[in-house]
Amino acid sequence: MKRVDLADDEVMMAVWGGTLKRADSRIAGLRERFPRECSCSGWGNDIEGAAAEIAFCKYYKLYWTVGLRTFHKADAGGIWAIRSTSMEKPKLKFYHVKNGNKKPDNPDHNYVLITGKMPTFYIHGFIQGHEIIKRFADHPEWEISYDNVALYVPKSELQELK
Repeated sequence: MKRVDLADDEVMMAVWGGTLKRADSRIAGLRERFPRECSCSGWGNDIEGAAAEIAFCKYYKLYWTVGLRTFHKADAGGIWAIRSTSMEKPKLKFYHVKNGNKKPDNPDHNYVLITGKMPTFYIHGFIQGHEIIKRFADHPEWEISYDNVALYVPKSELQELK
């Protein structure tokens, strides 16, 4: 697990970027995927999510962009999709079927689990989308969301990032 601490200007960039992402989603008519699971407002989720993306990019020396109108594109480096949570027992969430107006996740991306809250984040590991789909059949213990659109991949199934 890798620790990343954001500097004050990076925190401010996350606030700016997350707010723009939330506004962009609202303008596009998108809704929360899992409103019952959100521990903070959608605005807060987007700000913390942007901060996790910035933390990943900082650690791996990638350029971060706010990515407006980039729904279902990678968050970093063209192949990395960042999944962040502050939950006590974190799992990586992968959306495997369409949910309302939201498409399923791109199986060609690498999904990264990051935990924490601004300014400190922890990079736990990753798994490729196709691998999630392939392994799910062999792992009935993996949780499924209440509406069957997301799979929860345990940390133990993730590969370490170099």
